[in-house]
Amino acid sequence: MAEHGLNEPVLAIILDGAGLGDDGTLWGGEIMAAELSSYRRLGRLAPLPLPGGDVAAQQPWRMGLAALHQAMGPEALQRNNLPTALQQINDVQVRGVASMLAQQLNCPLTSSCGRLFDAVASLLGIRQQISFEGQAAMGLESLAASSTCRRLRFAVGLSRDDQLYELPSSDLIKQLFQASQDGVDPAELAWAFHQWLSEGLLHMVEALNWQGPVVLSGGCLQNSLLRHSLSQGLDDRGFRVYSNQQFPVNDGCVSLGQAIIGGLRHVPGRSHAGH
Repeated sequence: MAEHGLNEPVLAIILDGAGLGDDGTLWGGEIMAAELSSYRRLGRLAPLPLPGGDVAAQQPWRMGLAALHQAMGPEALQRNNLPTALQQINDVQVRGVASMLAQQLNCPLTSSCGRLFDAVASLLGIRQQISFEGQAAMGLESLAASSTCRRLRFAVGLSRDDQLYELPSSDLIKQLFQASQDGVDPAELAWAFHQWLSEGLLHMVEALNWQGPVVLSGGCLQNSLLRHSLSQGLDDRGFRVYSNQQFPVNDGCVSLGQAIIGGLRHVPGRSHAGH
């Protein structure tokens, strides 16, 4: 908003890693009605468990197991039922995470878009360990871009919970798992996931009946496939769409936002500094 000089209320689609929200839960896939120094959350990606907390960000296989457990129950984590991509994880690690998930022990919930990317990357066998942030998601984007067959579509459905619209991922995970078991090309599955995410967020915007401009930001918007799909879909629906150009979409622009909010909230409006 600062970069583009937007003073009117906007609908903000923010897709990122995991960070602490104002309700004490971990956010990272949010739709908000926002002004320059305030916001109201209207929608989110349905939360996934984060087994082990922050360590799950370095070990995508944990998110793969968490997604399977949430979508298909504890029996999905039995050795004979695991997808081929997760067969490489040793039994002790699988049983440990399965126990954590069953007991809801050290498994905070997160609506993080980045962790959903990690889960899908794990299930498709792209990355089970990473050496830098976003590595699994980058691999998933690269695989999707390589797809030559782009006919597959995963069903999209929205729900409401606590006055928030949600985009649930459990049906996606079931469809992804079954298609993978049926031998569908992983590149096509990666492409279909990107389309599912974009279409789900666009459906949420339509359900909110928003009339003003829409802004896109957060580290996941470094993904050019997702960014283009969302921008094009919003443009086709008649929205004015803004995203970062001079400033980065990820953590590099956080300090700019903090400066704007701090100034508007704390600098007296009658002073010359208020300008």
